[in-house]
Amino acid sequence: MGTQLNAQQISWLNAGIDHFNAARFWYAHEDWEDLWKSLKGIAPQSEVDGVQGIIQIAAMLYNHER
Repeated sequence: MGTQLNAQQISWLNAGIDHFNAARFWYAHEDWEDLWKSLKGIAPQSEVDGVQGIIQIAAMLYNHER
């Protein structure tokens, strides 16, 4: 990521990674959604879109499991 993240954004990113790696896809989705919302308007659109993409992947995996 090219944008300098603040401590809260880093926390959301890392929590999402931990949840995703533990197959807790809903929680990963929630953490990354907070990150995504915080980046809108301050980060390049490509980075915002990238975070949105991982949110969609987590949501798809969550729905697949259900």
